[in-house]
Amino acid sequence: MRRRLHIYLTSLCLLCGAGLMCSCQHNEVAATLPRAYGRLHLSHATLSAYLGAETRAVEAVADITQFIFTLEGTDAAGQPVSRPVTFHDGTCTIPAGTYTLHTSNHQATQGGTTAALYSGTSAPFTLHDGGDASVAIDLGKPKNVRIRLEEDASFAAAYDLTSVSLTPTSGTTLPLTLAAPAYLMPPTTGTLSYTIRAKAKQGSHVSDLPAAGIHATLPIEAGKEYTIRLSASTIEEIRIAMGEGDHTGEFDAREQGMGEM
Repeated sequence: MRRRLHIYLTSLCLLCGAGLMCSCQHNEVAATLPRAYGRLHLSHATLSAYLGAETRAVEAVADITQFIFTLEGTDAAGQPVSRPVTFHDGTCTIPAGTYTLHTSNHQATQGGTTAALYSGTSAPFTLHDGGDASVAIDLGKPKNVRIRLEEDASFAAAYDLTSVSLTPTSGTTLPLTLAAPAYLMPPTTGTLSYTIRAKAKQGSHVSDLPAAGIHATLPIEAGKEYTIRLSASTIEEIRIAMGEGDHTGEFDAREQGMGEM
């Protein structure tokens, strides 16, 4: 009888001990901090979409895992700090000190040519030993430009589009297709050059474009979206409208000498 009672009491002690151990482990992050460390809370991060013809809307960052966070500043001992940090449930543990938080999305490593490119820096903040600090960051508008290509039925009926190429800087060419937009950093000149090449369809009663294509320019600025629209008329003219109607260029086949080709 004593033996059975002894075994029962021992098992009960072990179970209670395991329960306490789990409780300590669960609250370890909240209750225990390394020496000279504190908690940094990301209170909010916001950004805004590309601006077209309508007002830009500011919205919260939906997924912070798509962003890279870098801590810049000095710790409590005056030593410089520059290191990546990762937020878990909006909180991370960092050395006490005075810092700014720099943020950019992963597309920054690809030169901003595959998606919207965002980056920003928070206001300076100080985190004390064992304390808490909150930081907010506004990434603002995209740092690059989005260009779309559209063709209407009149152009598609008259021409086979060969290519549209964008030249943001000398020696750099990016293709633009109907299937997907192109992303690019705005040139320092603020002007984008592009070339359109197309061939007349048989029986369309229009002339081919020059072999070198039609060249034009478009003023652009960061954070905006532009659309190059192609349309053709029955008077041997191709019309290219860009920038949501902000810029229009007309190319008459007869005036360009294409009727002799």
